[in-house]
Amino acid sequence: MKHRNIPSQKQSLYVSKFNPIDMTTKTIKVTQEAYSVLKRYKKKKETFSNVIVRKLGKRINLSEFVGIVSDETANEMKKQIKESRRLSEKRIKELEAMWRK
Repeated sequence: MKHRNIPSQKQSLYVSKFNPIDMTTKTIKVTQEAYSVLKRYKKKKETFSNVIVRKLGKRINLSEFVGIVSDETANEMKKQIKESRRLSEKRIKELEAMWRK
């Protein structure tokens, strides 16, 4: 006679709504602030995984960043980027001159 494993009352069955083809999951730690942001973006009947993929798994629309920094900060960033580009171009010219020697 073959014995079958009959679950006892202490055992439980885990039922998941995930796609049965890909049941892989990972546990991550997030700060309370990050959790609050995810929760704010979460739609009804949507998992946090869905939120992450929806918000980060696509090309970022620059309009989502409008107003994220003050005009003063944005102008300072522009100045720094411009100066960095100027210095990079200067360095490239110096290196090109060295290669020609």
